[in-house]
Amino acid sequence: MTLGERLKQARKQKGLTLVQVENLTNVSQSYLSKIERGQRKKPSLELIRNLAKLYKVDLNWVIEGFKEYGINDENKRRKKEAIVEQLNYVSEKDLETILDIIKVFVDKKKE
Repeated sequence: MTLGERLKQARKQKGLTLVQVENLTNVSQSYLSKIERGQRKKPSLELIRNLAKLYKVDLNWVIEGFKEYGINDENKRRKKEAIVEQLNYVSEKDLETILDIIKVFVDKKKE
């Protein structure tokens, strides 16, 4: 999948039209369409960053396709917020245990 295809996928998943993105970014729908169709090979990093932020997707995913599907970032953010909220009700000792468990998962991912 190309950068343009990832941007188009993210835009559509967010439910935005090119006209709406033009209004939100002050970038012409014509130019945005050319990026999505691969007719503009090197849009500026600033524009890519702004679009990724608007679409709420990971910048690395947009540029390189590193993640399976960048849209999941919003879901991941919500899960993190829910975890943090629940941590308000956990004892200090249990927080230490939870942190140790998280470290195990992080170490596994590094392998």
